[in-house]
Amino acid sequence: MQLSHVFFDINETLIDIAPLRDAIAARLGNSDGAGKRWFDAVISYSHAETLMGTRTEFSDVAAAVLVMLGAEKGDHITLEDAKQLVGEGLSASKPWPDVFESLERLQKSGLKTVALTNSDESGLAARLEDAGLAKNFDAMLSVRPSGAFKPDARCYRYGLEKMGVVPDQSLMIACHPWDLIGAQCVGMTAGFVARPGSAWYPLADEPALSAKSLSDLVEQIVSSENSIVK
Repeated sequence: MQLSHVFFDINETLIDIAPLRDAIAARLGNSDGAGKRWFDAVISYSHAETLMGTRTEFSDVAAAVLVMLGAEKGDHITLEDAKQLVGEGLSASKPWPDVFESLERLQKSGLKTVALTNSDESGLAARLEDAGLAKNFDAMLSVRPSGAFKPDARCYRYGLEKMGVVPDQSLMIACHPWDLIGAQCVGMTAGFVARPGSAWYPLADEPALSAKSLSDLVEQIVSSENSIVK
């Protein structure tokens, strides 16, 4: 079946959140790996929220984890201060250099591009507009209406249903193996971008496509020799 839709993770895959991680690390005393530890913990606690069946927003999880990590160091950070820091850090984060051209190339090839993110529904379009990416998406979807966070299967099924497309016609692109494992479980094709610090999880099925940059991955997608798009 011919590929028609390309779904994208946003944070770290399309947008380099190094400014956010750096701001988090500074607030936590610039300890080694503090920014990465925060982001990893955000993902872990979003998984916990999914398992508990709560309706917490992703931005609230991000802020709560910062409060928790601060408390571990004896530093009192209010939830409101944490939310402000996270929001400002996200605003300072910009797309990777290869993103604009890659998305434009996919659209020119006739493929539909879809943002599928854990981020909150509220303000999603405005955030992607501020990042200069809104025009490059045919749809911008938060997974929150599904009642789960990625990589729960409900998230990907929600995206497919909203776009009226079947898994065989869909490709999910991310730099997080856990995200792509979830997509694979519902039958979507996986495209892995090995952003700095990313590596594939060896117990999972290998992604159909893999590259060190988004531009190289897109070249594989639109190549006339690639059976995925046929």
